[in-house]
Amino acid sequence: MKAGILVNGTLEDGEFYKVQLSGCDYVISADGASNFAYTAGIVPDVIMGDMDSISSEARAFFESKGVAFEGFPSRKDFTDTELCMEHAKSKGAREIVLYGAIGSRIDHSLANIGLMYLIFKSGIKPGLVNETNEVFLIDSELELSGEKGDLVSVLPIMGDAKGVTLEGLEYPLCNYDIDFGRSIGVSNVMTGKTCRVSLKEGYLLVIKSKD
Repeated sequence: MKAGILVNGTLEDGEFYKVQLSGCDYVISADGASNFAYTAGIVPDVIMGDMDSISSEARAFFESKGVAFEGFPSRKDFTDTELCMEHAKSKGAREIVLYGAIGSRIDHSLANIGLMYLIFKSGIKPGLVNETNEVFLIDSELELSGEKGDLVSVLPIMGDAKGVTLEGLEYPLCNYDIDFGRSIGVSNVMTGKTCRVSLKEGYLLVIKSKD
């Protein structure tokens, strides 16, 4: 099962997220993101959080649609997004994608990227998508589809990445060690419709971006 979590980050293109979430088997909206869902015509399966951000108008609409609500205290040890992630796991999700999880709050943005690691360590495929980026987390290999000229960046996370090989990109690497914090993997370019990223040890964030 693929679960999509709509996060209250920077959300602008309602049609984009409507199409993206239509490909999910189960849709969770994190509190304030439900205001965007309401205006975009997205009806989630459940709305979760401390309910301090959702408008009364949006709440009334979703209640009329039979959407489930799961409320939590505002003083809690986890963000609304992490609560949504745990809920998706409890539903048996094998893939969890965070939509709109990057925004003006850098602390929340970094925390959401960190959640990808927790999802991955649970044996679930993680993803993070917004209008201009697709983010993946790997510890072995990934083949990406796209178009010639698409931007692809690879960044070590949780430490150094060992034995990195990049194929189908303008700047290839072969069995290269990338130290955590180094920027050598930023802004590579696809030379065709597919590229391949692999590593022998560690973790990589693989980011396909629209310039």
